[in-house]
Amino acid sequence: MATRLLLEGSDLTELLAHVRDEYGPGTKVVRAERIRSGGFAGFFAKERYELTVDVPETPPALPYASRRRAPAGIDGLLAAADAADALPDGTHPVADLTEVPAQAGAAELDGTGPRVSTGGAEFASVLDLVRSMAGTPAPADIEVPAPFEPLVPPAARPTRLVGVPEHADAPTAGSEAAEPVTDPQDDPTPEPPAAPVDDAALRTGLLGLGVPARLLGEAPVTLAAVVGRVPVVPAPSRAPGTVIVVVGSGADVDAVAPVLADRLRCTPDAVVRAGAIGTRPDDVPADARPRGSAGRPGVPLASAQAVARWRRTAAEALHPWVVALAVGPTTADRRAAAPLLRGLRGDTVWAVVDARTKAADVRHWIDEVAAQRASGTVDAVAVRGLFDTTEPGTVLDLGVPVAWMDGVPATGVAWASVLSAGLGEGTGLDAGWD
Repeated sequence: MATRLLLEGSDLTELLAHVRDEYGPGTKVVRAERIRSGGFAGFFAKERYELTVDVPETPPALPYASRRRAPAGIDGLLAAADAADALPDGTHPVADLTEVPAQAGAAELDGTGPRVSTGGAEFASVLDLVRSMAGTPAPADIEVPAPFEPLVPPAARPTRLVGVPEHADAPTAGSEAAEPVTDPQDDPTPEPPAAPVDDAALRTGLLGLGVPARLLGEAPVTLAAVVGRVPVVPAPSRAPGTVIVVVGSGADVDAVAPVLADRLRCTPDAVVRAGAIGTRPDDVPADARPRGSAGRPGVPLASAQAVARWRRTAAEALHPWVVALAVGPTTADRRAAAPLLRGLRGDTVWAVVDARTKAADVRHWIDEVAAQRASGTVDAVAVRGLFDTTEPGTVLDLGVPVAWMDGVPATGVAWASVLSAGLGEGTGLDAGWD
């Protein structure tokens, strides 16, 4: 059982060194405290340290004789007897058996040592007689057997004898040969390989879905390879004050902007509506709106002046902004939305398009939107109605990467699901995903 001690000292390092040197490395520190006493207002105080340690009990040392190796066998007993006879006083009969006989043998060679009773030829003959009676071979003739290695028999395979009567000693006439019974786990029947997908049929099917030919490549077509060639759009920046503009029809941008803000972990207040009056059914006429209310929740930024005022303070926000810029269907509506898009100076601009619209019309509209930016490009498109069209792959040929499809990030898994559904289950063409 450990003994608990309380030690004091002015230096913690010296106190720990003293514990280690005095009580050994097995001592366990239970608690260490710093105590300050005296002084005035925290100054001139004396410090000392108190250590509470547990000192383990030291096991008693074994006797000298118990630490020696006991003699084993006849040869060991004889060597112990020779060692005892070799000592002058005959004490310490269990001395080190590896040193004393060697010293005694060396003394006999040079003729200086005393002659012991077991060193003559007579004793050797007696020893051989004892060994022969006990059946013990001489030390030089003892062979060390090889290590035992268990023999593992092969696994027995069950057999079934057909036509052989029970307890029969010999096969009878008309009996049939034994038929081995095969364990289905040992020799499973391989499943037939999946039928290979016809490259021409898969290529034709994907082209029928509107997938551009450049994504199919020259090698044998697989759905995994096609999906791997689709560009991936990174998520918009979440830096404070960042302005992300989604441009499209009023219904489309009002559906996409709140979802995008939620995915960016922004509150609903981070969504700002913009667009000329009349592009949304719930727009409030300009003469009925309170002065200075532009940009507030539910009130769109409808003029270039309102956009400029809002943009001057937008960079000071502690969160990113998502601006839903509504654009009407006519040429006049697009002309009215152009200065608003330029004034917003979006760090990221997404065009919201309908997959059911003709691809040529969508490309023309995207070009008009891109012309209002200094970079002359649109960063990505968010597609709506993709699952309602028979040619979902046409949006991959707009010249702008697809970021979203019906509110879902356009990942490789999402595109594989869309194209597999378009190819149709049961046709075998969707097996090209593997």
